[in-house]
Amino acid sequence: MKIGIVSCEYPPFRGGGIGTYSRNMSRFLAEAGHEVHVISNAWADFNGEENPPPLFEREGNLTIHRIDALTSHYSCRPQFDGRADRVGQICKEWESSLFWSTLVADKLAEICPKYGIEVVEFPETYAEAYIATRRKMLGERAVDVPYTLTLHTPMEEVAEYNLIRKYDPWLQRRIMMENYAILLADRLSCPSRTLADMVCARLKLDPDHNPCDVIHNPMDFDSLADIPASNELREEKKSLLFVGRVEPRKGVKELIDATCMVMRQDPDVTVHLVGKDCPAGEVPGSMINFVKTRIPEDLLPRFYFEGLRPRDEVFRRYATATACVFPAPWDNFPYTCCEAMAYHACVVASDHGGTGEMIEDGKSGLLFPAGDVGALADRIMRVLNDAPLRHRLREAAGPRIREVCSPEKAVRVRIEHYQKAIDKHRLRGKISVPVEPMHQKRLAAFIPNTESPEAIHKSIESIQRAARKAKVDLELSVVGTKWSSVLDRLPSGVRGDTAPTETFEASLYHWLDHVKATKPDYFFRLRPGETIAQDYFIKAGEALEIEPRVAWATTWLESVDDRPQRPFVGFDFSLPLEMMCYHPIPYAVIRYAAFEDVGGFNFELPPGWREWDFFLALHSASWHGKVVPHWGGHYMPWWGNELCAIEHPKAQELAVERIARRNRKAFEEHGSVVWIAMLSNQAARLAEQKSREAAQTSAASNGKESAPQKAEKKGLVKKTMRKIRRLFG
Repeated sequence: MKIGIVSCEYPPFRGGGIGTYSRNMSRFLAEAGHEVHVISNAWADFNGEENPPPLFEREGNLTIHRIDALTSHYSCRPQFDGRADRVGQICKEWESSLFWSTLVADKLAEICPKYGIEVVEFPETYAEAYIATRRKMLGERAVDVPYTLTLHTPMEEVAEYNLIRKYDPWLQRRIMMENYAILLADRLSCPSRTLADMVCARLKLDPDHNPCDVIHNPMDFDSLADIPASNELREEKKSLLFVGRVEPRKGVKELIDATCMVMRQDPDVTVHLVGKDCPAGEVPGSMINFVKTRIPEDLLPRFYFEGLRPRDEVFRRYATATACVFPAPWDNFPYTCCEAMAYHACVVASDHGGTGEMIEDGKSGLLFPAGDVGALADRIMRVLNDAPLRHRLREAAGPRIREVCSPEKAVRVRIEHYQKAIDKHRLRGKISVPVEPMHQKRLAAFIPNTESPEAIHKSIESIQRAARKAKVDLELSVVGTKWSSVLDRLPSGVRGDTAPTETFEASLYHWLDHVKATKPDYFFRLRPGETIAQDYFIKAGEALEIEPRVAWATTWLESVDDRPQRPFVGFDFSLPLEMMCYHPIPYAVIRYAAFEDVGGFNFELPPGWREWDFFLALHSASWHGKVVPHWGGHYMPWWGNELCAIEHPKAQELAVERIARRNRKAFEEHGSVVWIAMLSNQAARLAEQKSREAAQTSAASNGKESAPQKAEKKGLVKKTMRKIRRLFG
């Protein structure tokens, strides 16, 4: 079988278990005779700029395709970091995983046809499958192959157990992209039944149509050198060892509390924590600093926070510690526990997650109910005080983990899993899009007569060129009174019209009255100076015609030529994410029937808010949108690309009330998420604007908020939240 495996964490990355899994699985599959192609990041800065890894490497049946894209801090590498680089700007403006998944999709489009790849496996973590899945579902032939997705550590669960702030835009975008890929994969797998059930329940996946195969991660036992026999082990004096990231979801707080209880009963016990310090989540600062505040002063010298240690040293420590403790409230399939068992460690672990499935309680380790500090202390005391028990657990741990993580078994089950994905993909058939989807459809287009004649004619030319290419029946109108010379010299086929005033809003309102009378299939609006590619209407039309409830479609867009690069790569507004992190769609082809169904725009609202309100109404009425991941035009990045703060608090409150009343269903479902993020952002922007004004008149202010400005910002959020509570209880 010809297999693709995508994993940005593939070595030389040393950050976690996904890299270990992808290295092991790809090598075992290749050794079993399958042709394996791995797509990974190069991680050049891990090895130093002078000695980066090769971007293409082949060894037998295993080929590595590396993309030199991300630094070890998940920022753009220098070649993507220029102001004019549209792909690099995705990382900065939106989310770094969107940037990476775009490059992965490009690489898949290159290698899938070239090597005849039959199936591709992605991790759900870091949303590496997002763009490839989007392009596949929109009909791109080059990436239309079976996709399987392995659940490792979804951000939804990580955020919950690591106490991450859930309303940060980057986190919500990451969760949305991961969920999208999970829902549309041809087949799912997971190394633990616990996580498989958690994700399937959260996303309401039907086990008959979206089954999740449980496939334990394989271990490379040959790389674990110098494993002593269990009867040769020499334990250090009453030492407990924890190995893993020092973060909330690894159960570090529970470990500290339980071992403090143990130390009160046994004065000889020491605790050693090996691993990287991480944010505490629930309080500012690091996890180590947080847990140290929970340790009584007289016990603190018996805790050793050792940071990262060499791999070989950690292996020796597994074998010599009195017990290795893995207390995570939830962890999927931690390789640290697997390695400890392989070294005949006496293991105490939580019963929730992979550890509860790899350990036979009382036989190959001891389990305790997840989160129960008293039970954890009890299990630790048992192993400390019972040498024969420790010996029995050590004897059984090695054989047990070799059975669970057998490479031969993993390869056999994984190939069966791939075949099921191929069969489902074949049964569904190739993703197809209509031929000439907008052919002879009636498209009304609008350009306001509000800018220079040169800008207007530039936009007219791009619309007409794209309409000819898509073979649409175009009625293009230029509406407004600012430049009479424009209306006198319009190209053939372009309708000129005047409006009551020169404003964009008046021109748009006047034109929509005309559209209401003619009722086209679709309508489209473009600001003077903005342009579209020749295939824009083709790409948008394919997305609109793929399903009948798609109300609008657009593509990714670059900045106009003379503006700093700020690409629009927005997500489908049908997802709750876009209500929270709203980036108004610069322009889109809109299905007129959907526009009419929800009552169109509310012109009592300001620009940006008006569009937000309209797209919320579409979402509430079960209409969907599509943003095609294809560069299809240029837009003005500082017009309407965010919700502008309304300076007067009462005016903003009234705007919020109008939107909430029209979209009651959406706010009842997602109101708290929407307002926590949106109102905080609006208040921050308003405060920033006032700070700038104050800085212009007072050099002493240095751009900082005054006390009255801070109070106004705080009061704005409180007042609007009270209004929402009154509206929806």
